[in-house]
Amino acid sequence: MAVSLAAGTRLGRYEIVAPLGKGGMGEVYIARDTRLGRNVAVKVLSERLVGDPQALARFEREARAVAALSHPNILALFDVGEEQGTSYVVTELLDGETLRDRLKRSPLPRTQTIEIAIGLAEALAAALDFAYVYCGMKDMERAIEWLERAYQERSAWLVWIASDPRLDWLRQEPGFQNVMARMGLSASK
Repeated sequence: MAVSLAAGTRLGRYEIVAPLGKGGMGEVYIARDTRLGRNVAVKVLSERLVGDPQALARFEREARAVAALSHPNILALFDVGEEQGTSYVVTELLDGETLRDRLKRSPLPRTQTIEIAIGLAEALAAALDFAYVYCGMKDMERAIEWLERAYQERSAWLVWIASDPRLDWLRQEPGFQNVMARMGLSASK
């Protein structure tokens, strides 16, 4: 069971406004940064994991990894803290609906699908670059293995796109050639 925080609860300078979602490691809330006067997202470590030193170390390690990344398609991390036994991470608050919710309404237009795919590929490339730079760090091996698998799958996907004649229209889209070139792949048939 995750720590449930009521509206008005303070974690350092962050005042909880409303719940946003739940995940395997804890809960996420909309909060107000009282110092800077902006809304943020606050993720708190699950109550069942509070006493687990490995879970806490993973929570902090993930926060350090995200904080080290700087890319417009990767969530920005602002702060990490602990208040009265509650460990938390503060990130930018993204407005709008999730991709999952958007896809429930209807398929995305072709150009929007391409924009999202390119954005995801660029974010993954930035994360891969980071993982390779810091591959000597303890406990990064599993992350690197996952990123390598994702990179291979992405490469296979892009090779298929580059060779399938039904997708000639995609190869003409702005940005596609750049993504392929950065991966060392040809965008031609």
